Parts: sequence; C-alpha cells; structure tokens
Amino acid sequence: MKSLLLTAGLFALSFATFGQCEEGETSVLFEITTDNWGYEIYWELTPAGEACGGSETVAWGGNYSVGCNGSNAGGGYGNNTTINEGPWCLTNGETYTILSRDSYGDGGAGFTVNIASFPMFEFQATSSSETFFFEVNTPPEVDGELHEIHTPSTVYIGAIAISGEVKNLGSTTIQSMNVNYSIDGETMGSTTLSGLNIAPFTSHEYSHPANWYPSSVGDYELALWVTNINESWFDSVPSNDMASKAISVIQSIPDITPSYYSNGNTFSYDVIVNSSDQVMKPMDIDFQLNGDLWVINLGTENSGGSTVRVGNPGTENQTDLWQQDASAGHFMSLPSGIAMGNEDSFATCPSVYDANHDGGEPFTGPSLWSNDPDVYAQPSGGNGSHLDMLHESPLSLGIAFE
Repeated sequence: MKSLLLTAGLFALSFATFGQCEEGETSVLFEITTDNWGYEIYWELTPAGEACGGSETVAWGGNYSVGCNGSNAGGGYGNNTTINEGPWCLTNGETYTILSRDSYGDGGAGFTVNIASFPMFEFQATSSSETFFFEVNTPPEVDGELHEIHTPSTVYIGAIAISGEVKNLGSTTIQSMNVNYSIDGETMGSTTLSGLNIAPFTSHEYSHPANWYPSSVGDYELALWVTNINESWFDSVPSNDMASKAISVIQSIPDITPSYYSNGNTFSYDVIVNSSDQVMKPMDIDFQLNGDLWVINLGTENSGGSTVRVGNPGTENQTDLWQQDASAGHFMSLPSGIAMGNEDSFATCPSVYDANHDGGEPFTGPSLWSNDPDVYAQPSGGNGSHLDMLHESPLSLGIAFE
C-alpha cells in the first residue's frame, strides 16, 4: 500500500505541475503548517467516503510511519514549518476529505486548501484522528460575508460601540461597501466605507461611526449586514450578508474602591458560599458581566484547580456550579488568579514552574477557557477543554483583563 499511495501522490503532483487540468477539474493545493512536533503528522487526500489507506486515495503526506492508526512517530515533516503539497487536479463539484492523523493525539497540523489559488478552506487538527471535508468549487466574483459581530454580548448602558468583521469570500477585491445595523429589527445606522483593500479571503474589522444609545436595560437583538459592495447591490451569496447577536444591556457597576481605604470605615461581610459549595482554598474571585461570581480553587499541583460559578450571588435565587477540567493538572495547575473577559471567555494563571511535573522547562502559563458550562470542563478528546495556553510564563501571581 505504501508504494501505491506514493505513486498516486507523485502522479497527481506531476500532472498538475507540468500539464493543465482537464475540463471539469480545478487545481487544488494544500498549505500545511506544523507545530513543535512535525514528525507526529500524517494525512491523506481522498474522495469523500474513502477510508484511510484506501485504493482511491489521491495523495498523502507527512510521516508515513504514523500511518492510518496514528502511531510509531519518527521522521516526516520538520517542526514549525509550512509545507506546500500539490497541486492536484480534482473534479469540480465533488467533495473530498483530508484524513488527519497525529501520533501523540493532540493534533497540531493546520491545513489551508487553496482552490484555483484561493485559500477557500482552513482546518486545524486537534486530536489523533480527524476528517475534514471540502468541496471543489471556485469562488463567486462578489461575496461579502458578515463574518463576526465584535460588540460584546453583555454591555453597560450608555454609548455602545457597534463593531464587526467582514470577510471577502469572492474573487474580487472589495474597495467599498455599506455597513448597517439594527436593534430589534429597527435600522439604527448605515454608512459607506470607502478606500478599502480587502483581498479575496481576507477580513476587515470595522467600527460603525454611529453608536447605539439604549434607553433602558434589557435584552436586545443586534443585527449587522453589508450591502452595496463596490457600488453594486449584487452579491452572489446574499444568505451570509447578515449576522445577528443577542445583547444584554445592564447597569454600570459603581467604583467603590475608595471606600476600602478611607479612614473610619467599618465593614460587615455575608458568607454566600463555603466548603459545602465546594469552595476549597479559594485563590481569587471575579465577576462575569452578567453578574455571576466566579471563585477559583487552588487544588493540588497534580489534580489542578477548579472553579465555582455562583449565579445571582447573595439572593434567594442563588445557584452554584463546581467544575474541574479533566486536564486541570496541566492547564490550571495551582492557579493563582482568574480574570473574566467581556465576552464568553475567562483566563487563569498558574503558580507552578513546570505544569508537566517532570522537572523540565517551564512548559506552562496562562490558559484561556470558555465560560459556557457545556464547553468548559467537558470531554474534549484528551487535551482538556482549554482554548489556548501561553507557554513559558510560569510562577504567575495574578491576572487581569483590560
């Protein structure tokens, strides 16, 4: 099978390199990036539905010793490199798969699929065995996607900035466009952005010049959309021109810091959670914008810390939720601090030197997590539920969000 796959890979490469694709086919090229362990990676390009190692495999790359079972690493790609594989002439309209394997089990390979030179698909491997699908089609001439709304989901009442991100999914550079927004279906602002240079398959972040001033606290529906791209009202894919987001407007929190260092002040405290709520060796607290109180527990170096989320703190409707990630021993080892973001994430920092616990280099640092309880501390395939980690930043004393 090894010689068969090698022949197929070389044939596809030479055909697309030295000849032209036949009618009904398009040139496809992979741009593959590796992490610190490039030798762990193996992949195959196959028609959809073909098993790894199957006879219809179009091409393969990386470390063949890893193979379809994802083991026996040694050799293959270099570390922290970018490799171009292909091009291959693939059938228009057909779906193909990238079968990604990683011998350690944490992924690490990134795949950019260039179709007719356009980077139309991006995939990031995160586990030992994954399948990524893509369809061979060239991009339309004009397609502006409202890719993301950056306005936070929870905001303080007052002047609220409306911001978003537009991605050019067409083959033509976007030089101008109208950006619009509405609140609960009522259009609040529309403006023209000119002098742009948004190349195909790149993004542009923007802030709308007209802020939103809600009259009261409450829940609202914010919608952003793009129109009139390059002074034309035609868009090949109008279904992705708009995005919406639920926005919760709350009262601002007064700054009571001076009361803590003014002379003559006396204080009383109410205990709202304790060990019966699994608050054990609390190291830090922080408030989510929706009012939830988060407590981070120290735990042990090997087991890692944990969190207690207190909803409606100090009220009759108070709730609490204790959670600990399965890989907290590495990504939340002896945490010293917690900081809530203004969106849907929080960060923690470790007070250890080496979260691998083997006396080696300082392979640890602050970690980023989702504050969604259905994501945070849930099974994730062996690498914890953390979103990111800043390595080589050990022995932290605290962390803050700005």
